[in-house]
Amino acid sequence: MGREVKVTKPLTDDLYGRKKSQAKTLAEWQALGVRNQRGFDLPVLTEDINAWLIAPDSPNGRTYLVYDNYQVLMKWNRSYYFGLAVSKLADSLK
Repeated sequence: MGREVKVTKPLTDDLYGRKKSQAKTLAEWQALGVRNQRGFDLPVLTEDINAWLIAPDSPNGRTYLVYDNYQVLMKWNRSYYFGLAVSKLADSLK
């Protein structure tokens, strides 16, 4: 559903959000300076997937890359916090 990430380079505000036009592949986010929570490279996938960069509190707070299944959750409940809570719960059950 998503992962907490670090933004290692300054990004413009228009890159944050869930609009279809704001989606980028993991490789594109990597090139923009987005890394996993520990500061390492994002995974390289044989089939790259779209992801959106969100910062529920502000770009200075926690930042997440979220995927299509997160977008589905947001159709049901529009709260970023709800979507992130469900994501974390799902990850803890794995």
